[in-house]
Amino acid sequence: MEKQLGTMPDTELAKQLGISPYWVRKRRSELGTDAHVIPENPKSERKKGKELPEDVIELICKVPGKQISDRFRVPRMSIRLYRALHAGPSLGGLQLPLIDR
Repeated sequence: MEKQLGTMPDTELAKQLGISPYWVRKRRSELGTDAHVIPENPKSERKKGKELPEDVIELICKVPGKQISDRFRVPRMSIRLYRALHAGPSLGGLQLPLIDR
């Protein structure tokens, strides 16, 4: 058990050994072993959503989202999110509603 301490969460190790997590934490504390830390993915490594095609972006201000969605098979939520994130100077200062017709 000592070799596995700190290599995985205490609850996971306790489950594997069939004992209470309390005893795993207690033993790890007695030995001075640091707790296992799950590394976080930096924002740059997180999965990014698909970019909208240029044809879709050109129509964002001109055509209702439902029509764009039906024509290009793009989820309407993607169109709404694009509008919400890009409203302002990049779209000529237009305030676009998030509700599709």
